[in-house]
Amino acid sequence: MRLLRMFWILLRPRWPGVLVLLATVLAGSALELVQPFLLRRIVDHHLKVGTAEGLGMLALLYVLAFVAVRGVGFVQTYVAAFLGQNALRDLKVRLFRHMCGLPISYFDRNPTGDTVSRCTSDVEAVGTLFSSTILGVFSQLVRLGGVMAAMVVLSPRLALVALTALPVVVGVSRFFRSRMLSAEREVRRKVGETNSHLQEVLRGMEVVRAFGGEGRAKERFREVQDGFLGAADRSSLYDSLFSPLV
Repeated sequence: MRLLRMFWILLRPRWPGVLVLLATVLAGSALELVQPFLLRRIVDHHLKVGTAEGLGMLALLYVLAFVAVRGVGFVQTYVAAFLGQNALRDLKVRLFRHMCGLPISYFDRNPTGDTVSRCTSDVEAVGTLFSSTILGVFSQLVRLGGVMAAMVVLSPRLALVALTALPVVVGVSRFFRSRMLSAEREVRRKVGETNSHLQEVLRGMEVVRAFGGEGRAKERFREVQDGFLGAADRSSLYDSLFSPLV
């Protein structure tokens, strides 16, 4: 909820764009339901009984629905990217303003590379979360609601059978959620360590070479990258397993 509240604060000044985005999600979900209903009519009322009359019009409507879905998808993707990039700009400005007001002791305690990572790659990760994850989840929920409504209309009994899979999906999602979150946090931490190490070594290259510390610097960098690789592998493994299992 805190994350959603933060997104709303950033997007509130651009509420017309948010309304357009919501409208495209609803329209896209509705148009996607048109295609299977048209196919059902084509098969049951024409192909099965061998009647060609009216088949061309249904085929044309199917093509138009297909094109409309892709068109709405384009608008949705573009508007989401536009809103996300504008929100990220505001977030970066607010973050920089906040950091300018921090006490000097903060910068003494925290490596500069880690702070830079929070202002760059972490902010970009927030943007990806908005444009891909949150928007995708909302779109899928709307689509799922429409699909379930259509299933109930077509066959309540089969819809009930399909719902029996819901507890399994919820269980699998809860199982992976904490593990994926832990792995992603470790990835972000290792990115910060990488930036910190790079900045310290590059800024102090003369000192490193003067004391013959190149070998230790290389070894430390390899250790950090090994940790990053392990965390990234775990994240990729959970992400790769989640969709097939669901």
